[in-house]
Amino acid sequence: MSRKKTQPKKNVVPDPKFNSTIIPKLINNIMYDGKRGVAANIVYDAIDKTKTKSKDEPINMFNEAINNIKATAAV
Repeated sequence: MSRKKTQPKKNVVPDPKFNSTIIPKLINNIMYDGKRGVAANIVYDAIDKTKTKSKDEPINMFNEAINNIKATAAV
């Protein structure tokens, strides 16, 4: 058994533009070589493109897509 303390869980800071906690996680997954700005531009441009092509709010569409691909609990 390890004698070191366990690392406390870090709270995810919500996105300043959409106030969502899922978007920073997506940006971190897209990020390559520490280029957070480039990854953020990719995500925000994609959201803006969905805004122009659809009548729905893009953040709601994104949340719905995430909920559709989540693993469901076995009953």
